[in-house]
Amino acid sequence: MSDRATSGRWSDLAPTAALLAVLVVGLALFAPGFLTSGNVANLGRNASILGLAACGQAVVIITRGLDLSSGSVVALMSVVVIKELDHGPTVAFALAILVALAVGVVNGVLIGLLSVPAFLVTLGMLTGLHGLASYIVGGVSVQAPTGVDVTWASNAQVGFVPVPVVLALAGLALLSLLLRRTTAGRCWYLIGANPEAGRQAGLRVGRLILMAYVVAAGFVAVAGVILAARVQSGQPNLQPTLPFEAIAACAIGGLSMSGGAGRVAGVLTGVLIVSVTENGLVLLNVSDDAQTIVVGVVTVASVILAGRGLPLGRLRLRRARPAPAGSFAGTERGLAS
Repeated sequence: MSDRATSGRWSDLAPTAALLAVLVVGLALFAPGFLTSGNVANLGRNASILGLAACGQAVVIITRGLDLSSGSVVALMSVVVIKELDHGPTVAFALAILVALAVGVVNGVLIGLLSVPAFLVTLGMLTGLHGLASYIVGGVSVQAPTGVDVTWASNAQVGFVPVPVVLALAGLALLSLLLRRTTAGRCWYLIGANPEAGRQAGLRVGRLILMAYVVAAGFVAVAGVILAARVQSGQPNLQPTLPFEAIAACAIGGLSMSGGAGRVAGVLTGVLIVSVTENGLVLLNVSDDAQTIVVGVVTVASVILAGRGLPLGRLRLRRARPAPAGSFAGTERGLAS
């Protein structure tokens, strides 16, 4: 594939970058404390969790899939961490990560190898994992034992940069590397644009989709570690809107909901827009219920815009054109920067 195809065009980000700039300027003028160092650090920590979840969501969306289970995964991880702290924080977090990866394997097998629709699989996983997390703790939140410190992944800093921000930036860099520099990443774009053509070309489409869901679970696992460290408790209802916010961020950032196109820079921009919006609503004393409504409206609107190719990032939001059977023509346009 050509260098031009893999580098993308920075001008494509102009609409979303302009929207982000308007939000920042507006909140700086009208939201008290928006630009204070404390709020910026808090915004960065929140955006980091969403950013990692969006990285995972981006991988499966590019393959023409979807993952609605990430919110329940991070909730179950928080429960596992708290319940296993008797064995030490390292073992507890390791077990939680393994649980998240196991969910990714199950999702991948069902969707990639058994061809069950991604929506049904991950919706069922969302419900089932939520029930499992609630069953383990008896339906109530469980606090970490007194004297046990599990906050490092959330509160520590590298220099003046919070560790969650460092982890999110590393995640974005890894996603870019995967999509641009690995065979699997390029194949994800190709099968997302035209899975039948991929099969005819000899690609193991099922295994590649399975790999995509495991990789996505890895990103969600890191987000779950940060969240569990932050709340220091096992919460079966932790971050229920996470998958929808991640989908909104990807759609706003220009990922095609029909697969085969999308850029890492767009994901980052979408994450910042969603995070800044939520942060601004808090500073403006908008109620939690109203915030949830806004997230829902933004998610639906961004997905509709992505499907119709309307102005927000329109060059990259257009529905992918199915390539002729046996051909990958037209898929290279989606390769990310």
